[in-house]
Amino acid sequence: MDLLKPYDQLYTSDKTYVLIKSGREAGKSKAAAQYVVSKFFGEDGDQAVTRAYSSDLRQSMYTEILTVIQELDNEMGTTLYQQIDTFTRPLKIVSKINGNEIHFKGIGGADLERTKGFTTKKPLSLIIVDEMQQLESENNLKEALDTFVRKIKDDANILMLFNPKRRASHWVNEFYRIKENNDDRYLTIHTTYVDIAQKLNRHALSSIEAEREINPTEFKHRFLGETEGLFGAVYSSFDRSQHLINEDFAKVFVKNVGIHAFLIGADPASTRDATALVPILLLKNGQMVVVDYFYHEPQKNGPVTNDKLTPIIFKWMEEVMVKWNVNRRMRVEMVFDSNAVSQDLMNTISYRAPYNVKSSVYSQKKVVQMADIIRDSFSRNLIYIVDSGGYRNYITGKFMYKLHPLVSQLEQVVWNENGDGFDKNVPNDLTDALTYGTVFYLKNKDNIYFPTPKRFYNPIEKEGYDADS
Repeated sequence: MDLLKPYDQLYTSDKTYVLIKSGREAGKSKAAAQYVVSKFFGEDGDQAVTRAYSSDLRQSMYTEILTVIQELDNEMGTTLYQQIDTFTRPLKIVSKINGNEIHFKGIGGADLERTKGFTTKKPLSLIIVDEMQQLESENNLKEALDTFVRKIKDDANILMLFNPKRRASHWVNEFYRIKENNDDRYLTIHTTYVDIAQKLNRHALSSIEAEREINPTEFKHRFLGETEGLFGAVYSSFDRSQHLINEDFAKVFVKNVGIHAFLIGADPASTRDATALVPILLLKNGQMVVVDYFYHEPQKNGPVTNDKLTPIIFKWMEEVMVKWNVNRRMRVEMVFDSNAVSQDLMNTISYRAPYNVKSSVYSQKKVVQMADIIRDSFSRNLIYIVDSGGYRNYITGKFMYKLHPLVSQLEQVVWNENGDGFDKNVPNDLTDALTYGTVFYLKNKDNIYFPTPKRFYNPIEKEGYDADS
């Protein structure tokens, strides 16, 4: 086969995951079909070729794969096309030579569990996710991959293809950017029509160049795969309609599941930024419930020294534990930011704290990678946040009705222009505190006694609990 560059990396990379984004006319579908065919006849194992909707597969990858087989016969003088059987219900291609099967499956839509009944005769050697941008959310992708990954060979590959959406904050664009910068398991490839210009006829090239002259904005998006605007919301997978739960329901939910550990993420400040402490109830099933947090804004309520702040924090901590029926002898793990202001408060608290309160510092911060863990946690329904109708300001003693700054920050924090940090104009104290506690739980290998979270949780059924139970 005449392999197109830079797609030849598919055959030389040792990465399990390959993520390809491209503009139009960049040849990625053809390259993917060639890779499918090479494995189909050259290796032992079935394959799964997916797209948002199964109805679109017959006119796309299914046809492309058959075309590649015919082209290979013409080029090599083989009769491979005669050595396959094709089926439409269900849609699949079967090799008469080695018994390998290519299964075509839709993975989009509201039913995230639609792939759970998927079966194969052989372990999978390749999974293709075509036109990934058509999936409604990252949840669809994760749930499908969780199903398929259970059936793959050790040396299998997972290939994901997409055309970038115009909006920079779309989940698929964020997904690519994070994997490109912070995930060593992924080979990321960005291609445009320029990479295969020698394969395009003059009419196609003329049409593309005309678009460049007439509509340069559309040209950049369609053919160069560029997005518009600043990088988007950092925590784009957070959905208040799904991840925000009312207090009455939360109490029943927590009681029924049970508390395994109590974590507090802490992001202290002095005069400019806010001091934020976010308590996390780690449940026995591995999910986390964020409850009544501590939030002090010095610019609004005046600075408070650590000596005076510490007993107020202890009072808050005690009220949280009583309210949520946390065992008073349970270890309380407080995880602080690594800066000097944070460690000053940590040292003051550690000196005066009860025996079961332990403090540690989250060092070696990698902002993009840590944000990805929070984003991933929401997309897997691992974190829920309690809505108590507001929050208590422990400095003034007033209850701030209908205010939920943690939720506001989750929805408003955006990336800076370089995409390697947060926009400094948007408050992120509470989201940072949430991050320290959550990442400590998910990444710290010393905490192996914590329950192992599932790869994906179904959304909790809010109507399934009796408030009187």
